[in-house]
Amino acid sequence: MNNEPMNPNENPSGTPPTKRCPRCGRELPADSVFCGECGANLSGAPETFTVPPQSAPAVDTTPLKTSDFLILHLLNMIPLVGLILMLMWSFSDNVNLNRKNFCRAYLIMYAISFVLSILFVILYVIILGALFSSGAVMSDTILDPFGMIFH
Repeated sequence: MNNEPMNPNENPSGTPPTKRCPRCGRELPADSVFCGECGANLSGAPETFTVPPQSAPAVDTTPLKTSDFLILHLLNMIPLVGLILMLMWSFSDNVNLNRKNFCRAYLIMYAISFVLSILFVILYVIILGALFSSGAVMSDTILDPFGMIFH
C-alpha cells in the first residue's frame, strides 16, 4: 500500500462516492445537487416552482353602438379604403374586440364572395363555350334574343 493520505471524497476502493436519484434511479456523484437525467433536486430542499403572474393585456370589450356598425358599413363601401381598414382592424392588438371580430367576419365574407364570383364567371364561360361550340346557339340569338333587330 502507498503512504499517501486518503481523499475524504473517495471510497477505500478508489472510486468516488455516488448516490441515486430518488425520482429516476440514475447513479450520480455524491456532490450532485440536481439529477442530470430528470432534473430532480437532490439537495433535500423541497422543490417549489413559482411562475410569475403574467398580466393580461387590457382588452376593450365594450359593445359597439349601432352608429359604430353603420360607420363600419359605410367605410366598407369605399373601394380599397374599406378593405385596408378591415385588414388593419382585424389584425391590430389595440382595437375593440367586437370591432376586431366584426372586421374578421367581414373579411371572411369578402373571401367567400370573391371565390364564388370567380366560380360563377368560370361556369358562365364554360356554358357559353359549350353552347357556341355545339352550334346550338347562333351569335345573333345572343345579341337579339327576341328577333326584333336582325330582320
